[in-house]
Amino acid sequence: MFDRLPSWFPRAALLAALAIWWLNFALTSRWAAVPGSIHGAKQWAFLAALGSATALALTARKAGAVDFRREARLTAGVCGATLLGCFAIWFPPSTWTQIPFLDNWPARFQSTVDGIALLKRVAVAGWHWAFLGGYHASSDLPVTLTVPA
Repeated sequence: MFDRLPSWFPRAALLAALAIWWLNFALTSRWAAVPGSIHGAKQWAFLAALGSATALALTARKAGAVDFRREARLTAGVCGATLLGCFAIWFPPSTWTQIPFLDNWPARFQSTVDGIALLKRVAVAGWHWAFLGGYHASSDLPVTLTVPA
């Protein structure tokens, strides 16, 4: 079925999706006060990403006709810079030397140590007896760092 589609169809589908995104951006400004809105703090990042995607979709050449290594390197560079920028926003360098007191690090450490001890015994689940008669160790999955450790 898909081998009979005209050659212009994928680009038309992409441009239609981008048009819907542009309409979404243009018609949803009344929800700007809602946290996470595309008209809130991330408006400029959203506009940059949407504009870049639209520009690439409009100027893309036919596959197979041209070598796309330059565009691939450019896209990888832009994506890498975006990820680094987001990392710097979420984890500002000024906080890298601070000790995280607002997280559950003692519990994470203890559940990681217990998880490693269980793995040494070829077990993946255990029982913690010390708290109100005990509870299963699999409930510690959200806090444990056993697998990365």
